[in-house]
Amino acid sequence: MTNPFGEPKRYHYGEVETPFQYKGQQYDVPIGEKLSKAKQWRMLTFIGLLFSGMVLLLFMIVAPSQKPSIIVSEITPNGMLKSTQYLNVVPKVPVAALYAFVEQYLNGVLLHQEKGKMAFARQLSMQSSQEVKNILTPYALRASTIDITHVSLIKPDVVNVRFHVSWQHPKQKPMPRESYDARISFKQKASLIKKEILVNPFGFYIVNIKLNNITK
Repeated sequence: MTNPFGEPKRYHYGEVETPFQYKGQQYDVPIGEKLSKAKQWRMLTFIGLLFSGMVLLLFMIVAPSQKPSIIVSEITPNGMLKSTQYLNVVPKVPVAALYAFVEQYLNGVLLHQEKGKMAFARQLSMQSSQEVKNILTPYALRASTIDITHVSLIKPDVVNVRFHVSWQHPKQKPMPRESYDARISFKQKASLIKKEILVNPFGFYIVNIKLNNITK
């Protein structure tokens, strides 16, 4: 294989027997070498294209598997950076925040409130599916007192809540206190609405609720 980048060299036309042969050799030998170099250039071009295709294919295979790195920083109350680390694990459900949301949700939806607090109750009711709203509508804003005695996470997406309710009678008559056991299925659903973020910063969304009256 000749060097395609080599300098032009003087041609040796071999033994010349006749003037006619000499003219033919003057034409054939340079053309033959040009054709040989053209073949080598074509081969180098195809090798380069093949290599580029393999690199592109490798990039297409590897690129989707690359996950973005999330960096979490802890800031002190006075605004100073305290620590920084990569968030390389699946974040766990903030249980304390979940329990607080469940209590806040039940109080906001069930507890009878003044007109000034109605917007807050409606805001909480937006954090649940239509099925949950249908289940809770008969109880909405009818409770005079709610006493939540137990909240526990029994599955990654299910909360068990036990609470006692004193319902408010339309004619202001005293009604017996009832006890309920609730299974609440939830998920985390991020919101871009500022008001919803302020009420529910972790994006808890109630998918289903099962109420069981356990009053004895």
